[in-house]
Amino acid sequence: MTPLEDAVMRFMLAGEGRGLAALREQMATCRVESRRFTEVGFFTDFDVDPQLREHAPVRGGFVISATGAEVAGLKHGGFFALFIRDGVISFLDGSCASENWPDVITTFSLASAQLDVPAELKAP
Repeated sequence: MTPLEDAVMRFMLAGEGRGLAALREQMATCRVESRRFTEVGFFTDFDVDPQLREHAPVRGGFVISATGAEVAGLKHGGFFALFIRDGVISFLDGSCASENWPDVITTFSLASAQLDVPAELKAP
């Protein structure tokens, strides 16, 4: 996982809730299966431990999003969406609004990013 991917996912999965805790556990052992770049971003697919897949406490499809992240080389910042399928981390989508995604990202900040986490993941 790149430093950006790691930081974005930690930011997205922080907080209370059985679903978020399970997703953090998945993140700790998942591996990058593939990464595809487009002109305006990237998609990173993850492979999660089969035992963790089997015991996911929250089933269903969810999207956790973060908008307005400051990314060097992007005037309008970065937007991220973490896709959860059947309670398991599936892929991270990173994108920008109207410019090309930088080839190399040297600095970024999530301090001003706005986070949207589905209520089901925050439930005790």
